[in-house]
Amino acid sequence: MSDRLTVLTSKSVFTGTGDLPFEGFVAVRGNRIEAVGTKCEVASYLTQADEVVDLGDRTVMPGLIDVHTFYTGWALRTLGSDLSGIADAKEAVSLLRAWKEDHPDCAAAFGHNLPETLASDAENANTAAVFDDCFGDIPVVCFTSGAETCVLNAAASARYGFTPQACYAEKIWRMMSDFLALPEVRAGYSDYMSMLNERGVTAIKEMAFDDYYGFADEMARREESGELTVRVSMMSQPVGAGANLAYAREARERFRG
Repeated sequence: MSDRLTVLTSKSVFTGTGDLPFEGFVAVRGNRIEAVGTKCEVASYLTQADEVVDLGDRTVMPGLIDVHTFYTGWALRTLGSDLSGIADAKEAVSLLRAWKEDHPDCAAAFGHNLPETLASDAENANTAAVFDDCFGDIPVVCFTSGAETCVLNAAASARYGFTPQACYAEKIWRMMSDFLALPEVRAGYSDYMSMLNERGVTAIKEMAFDDYYGFADEMARREESGELTVRVSMMSQPVGAGANLAYAREARERFRG
């Protein structure tokens, strides 16, 4: 481990052990916090420092812990083709076909940022009918911005078994094995961690459904390669089947970092 010393100074250091922030510093040696103190105690660390970062009025505080995160839901916001600029369902078809051609091994065609007008109660069935006509037996699922609702064609309804009114994480479990295998979804965990880090989150409990549909391998790879920027505790939530205790025991032995 590097013994490089970085000193962060700020007018607002909040440790969580007191009621108010104070003007002070945090000294970090390598990847470990060596000292936290007031402005009056910083001098000896400044003389040793390899780097001093003055954060001004910005607050330095312990990392936050989020105990209820869903990468499987967050990934839907960027899943598949970006449909944000389309005017009608036929334009969506063109973009979805291009995406599917680039992903021949994927069982379905996916899209995100579908305009709300095409997914409204009045237009949802019409949009789905266009997808039926153009894609036939290929499942198509397109989510609106934020993935609060979606449009599915008949093939997708039959394969995945959820509805536009209920397309949250626990309902889409049949779809997870299809989209969690996509290279861009696996790579997207980096963006997910950055989003959490930018909000001060450094530790999470990840809701990993059933056996995580192969995504546990990606988590193991990231752990082994040192790519994780959050501390992750995975919880297997049974949705497709009952509690899989054999998998739980295996995961407990596998993930020890």
